[in-house]
Amino acid sequence: MTTRPPISRQAASGLVLACISQFFFGFLGVVGAALCLRGLREVRRGNARGRWLGIAGAAIGLPSSIFYVVSLFLPNS
Repeated sequence: MTTRPPISRQAASGLVLACISQFFFGFLGVVGAALCLRGLREVRRGNARGRWLGIAGAAIGLPSSIFYVVSLFLPNS
């Protein structure tokens, strides 16, 4: 019987940070996306599971941080 590797903590925590960045702190999207990409690297090596957690976190975190940066330069009206 083979044992399955654990779920990547980096990918899971990156997804959580990316979701939080969407509503509260936009700059956390960069941190969440970076953690997700590190988690994806770990999954690719076969040390962990959670490929879709990493993909979802990166897909949420990167646009969230881009919108945050763009909103910094838009005039408040």
